[in-house]
Amino acid sequence: MVKTQQVEELFIDHKIAATDFSKYKLDPSDSKNLAKAISGFGNSEGGIIVWGVDCRPVDGIGDVPRWPLETKIQNTTMFKTLLDSAIGGSTLPAQRGVENIEIAYPNTTEGFVVTYVPQAMNVPLQTLVDKEEFYIRAGSSFRQTPRSVLAGLFGRRPQADFGIAVSLGKIQKGYPNRFAIISFEVYISNCGMAIAEDMFYNITARFGREAKLNVTPHPEISNSWKNLDSLRECGWTLISNFKLPPGSRKRFFDFSITLEGETSADNDVSISCGSSNSAGRAKAFRIPCDTVSEVYLNCVHDYPNDTARQNDERKSAQLITNCLDSLSE
Repeated sequence: MVKTQQVEELFIDHKIAATDFSKYKLDPSDSKNLAKAISGFGNSEGGIIVWGVDCRPVDGIGDVPRWPLETKIQNTTMFKTLLDSAIGGSTLPAQRGVENIEIAYPNTTEGFVVTYVPQAMNVPLQTLVDKEEFYIRAGSSFRQTPRSVLAGLFGRRPQADFGIAVSLGKIQKGYPNRFAIISFEVYISNCGMAIAEDMFYNITARFGREAKLNVTPHPEISNSWKNLDSLRECGWTLISNFKLPPGSRKRFFDFSITLEGETSADNDVSISCGSSNSAGRAKAFRIPCDTVSEVYLNCVHDYPNDTARQNDERKSAQLITNCLDSLSE
């Protein structure tokens, strides 16, 4: 950001941390800045704060980070812990989904902490630290919300908010040909405050030529699915008139990867979903080529006894599960 002169703008803010780490307590000014950011970003379109960066005006550009970075945080782990503890009491209602990520220099405790604030579902958010105010993000600063804007926020319709979870189904050996099938189950949850309607789902994959993708809607709701674009290379697009109430979780579809040999290519899978009254969500994961090849060989290998076969089956399942643990947005 220093090299590219990343300007403070609608979605990014920089802050110098004032916390004295010998007191094991978040400084009041840091608590205030955190609350303003959660309220301001949450009442707007979301954004991030980068803690530990000095930001000064530059003529013709705007507020940009300065070098050297002498304002870096001395103990990123402790600062992240203090921020995590302060989130719940920063606003009313409490904002769900705020995350703090530490970025430390190698082999040191020094570095930076990034706070991610998503757009709030239960708006408007009021700060509970220092003054009780409502904020919005305007340009590169947080502004107290005008009454007319606040009235509009109160009238914002509740939205659905999706979560995506992928779990391993089973790993099968193919007969009579030598191939392996890895099956997965996809669950969708609605964590928002509204019923999800007119839902859609996309799944795309990039495989080596030794792998193929197949998608199967869950039987309970299969009659409400339409295949809009049949299997094209490695991608499916589906829609459903199934409604997902707030707080519910449903297994919507399964997909499988058929392996017809060892491969030199990674397997990348991306899943997205949304509805007419949500911003949507996307998840992605990768199965490295060496993992794919090992799972394939474990399936087609001739074993001397059941114990050896079961050991390799457990190993294959663990390898795939480790890949799913790396699901990213």
